Amino acid sequence: MLLPIVTPLAIAVLLPLALAACQPQYETKLSFHVPDMSDQQWARLEAECRYEAKKATAAAKPGPVRAMDEEEVYILCLEAKGVKFNGKVRVPA
Repeated sequence: MLLPIVTPLAIAVLLPLALAACQPQYETKLSFHVPDMSDQQWARLEAECRYEAKKATAAAKPGPVRAMDEEEVYILCLEAKGVKFNGKVRVPA
């Protein structure tokens, strides 16, 4: 019986891939403090500000800068309406 020969190069390539597969996956979400507001009011505010952010960045070239600008406009819109932005949080996906 012939055993496969494992080269150092194979180990160097496969080990990081194996370790990455074992890492828990996270996603980043925006965190807000919503003062005394019903779920319906929050949903309306969120929809309004998402719409305003999309309008404000519609002419920008698609890509990461546009996405960052859209997020910033969204946050500023909510803050203008009295919602406090707490920052970004990492949560399990």
